[in-house]
Amino acid sequence: MIKYLVLLFPLFAFSQSGEITYGEFIGDTVINLGSIKKDRVRQVIQKQINDKRKALEKDFDVYTMNFNNEKSFFHPISRMESDANRAYQNAITKGSFYRNINENFVFRKLNFSGKILRIKLPTNQFDWKIINKFQTINGLNCQKATAIFDNGVGGTSIVKVWFTEDVPINIGPKNYIGLPGLIVKVKHLGRITYLKSLKFKQNVKINFPVQGEKMTLDEYNNKLTEFMSY
Repeated sequence: MIKYLVLLFPLFAFSQSGEITYGEFIGDTVINLGSIKKDRVRQVIQKQINDKRKALEKDFDVYTMNFNNEKSFFHPISRMESDANRAYQNAITKGSFYRNINENFVFRKLNFSGKILRIKLPTNQFDWKIINKFQTINGLNCQKATAIFDNGVGGTSIVKVWFTEDVPINIGPKNYIGLPGLIVKVKHLGRITYLKSLKFKQNVKINFPVQGEKMTLDEYNNKLTEFMSY
């Protein structure tokens, strides 16, 4: 069972800058393995799911997000090299996500086949529907929202989140943005990302990297399709 840490920082002291840690685990998979006819393919996919679930079964601090009034920077927490940590690294989402709130853009920086890419992501990927359901998470008053996610290559999936206006800044883990408050918890494609701790800090500085090849999400999807076709 996931145990949430209680926030010790009063919300009235919120300075719109600070540091968040997120955990992550693999829940019920959305893949219908029974529909896969080839036994070998089905077994490989099931093993991959099981390996990821096992690698994340401990309540790790998986990601960190620094933020201020203008920007946020979300990235995985690095761990020492070992067999267990290699499995862990294979289980988590790769790359770093940078959000410019005022100029309304997000880009993802990642290593693709030995090359650094900076992929500009659309900020309108999520057409949120705010639901009249509420929950307290880590002492934060949260509300539910859902969206249909279009992956740009013909597939769609449902995203479910909890967000809080107690922290009224339009940011969230990875590229989940677009709500009137911090996104605290995300469930998407069986992967659950959840806030573990929040520390308010003064004068958090975030510098966006300048290295790496720039491309759009469509260009990256085309590059990925070509790479997988070899």
